[in-house]
Amino acid sequence: MKKKLEGAAFYGLVAALQRLPPHRASTLGGWLAQHGGPWLFSLQRVAEENMKPLIPCLRERKQCLQAMWYHWGCVAAEYSHLAYFIDHPHLITVSGQEVVEELIRDQKPALVFSAHWGNFQMIPIVAARLGLPLVQFYRAPNHPGVAERFRTLIQPSVEKIITKGPVGTRQLLHAFAQGSHLFMLLDQYAQDGLMLPFLGRASATVLAPAALCRKFHCPLVPARAERTGPMQFHVTFYPPLAENKSDEARMMQVNDLMSSWITQRPEQWFWIHKRWKTPFNPMKPYP
Repeated sequence: MKKKLEGAAFYGLVAALQRLPPHRASTLGGWLAQHGGPWLFSLQRVAEENMKPLIPCLRERKQCLQAMWYHWGCVAAEYSHLAYFIDHPHLITVSGQEVVEELIRDQKPALVFSAHWGNFQMIPIVAARLGLPLVQFYRAPNHPGVAERFRTLIQPSVEKIITKGPVGTRQLLHAFAQGSHLFMLLDQYAQDGLMLPFLGRASATVLAPAALCRKFHCPLVPARAERTGPMQFHVTFYPPLAENKSDEARMMQVNDLMSSWITQRPEQWFWIHKRWKTPFNPMKPYP
């Protein structure tokens, strides 16, 4: 019964947001999260503990937490209007277009990565606009009804969606073998990861993305989507990371780059994720 109620609430919220003009939906989502998020005490506590080493000043940390809740409330509401961003390209400016053009020319698979920072769903929208449709690999929400609705929301922005899991891993390998360009977020805790620096602290980091790129001889390409104003973003594609490095060294580069984004605009990162847990087996072998 609880799952049914949660699913119905999610469907109802999405339907209500879709009835609103996109700008009003985004603003309302931000307002609701900014005022309601701090009352989710367990999430607020995780975010504050995560943020404390980077922002030791209590007053500045509280301001950043408020801005974080507002930002992610906007992002959540904007998921209900992703097609609007596709139809209004002026809302998303771009840097690094030449990187995308090279990925199209080389006719090889590639892994484009980002973090839960800004509104990362703008990246596949812009890539498709430039002629590079992306296959998105992501962890689905635990609630099956929410997961299915979520898929329908992001489907217009990507070529294909692959869900994390045994079946998804096989689909991912097949997509690489077929020359697809994948899109992944690499800033989350990895149960079977290796302890590497992230924002100055050791954190379990997945090495599989670097191993996949090594196996298929394809580039590992950073991209980010920064919020620059209400319903406005700037997407940047960076040159591929150096290939003549070990998998561990490449993932350290990934962590360093994402850490620099977060340090620049901390309010745009998803601080409520438990990034600094201790993994069960931090030295588990990887592909």
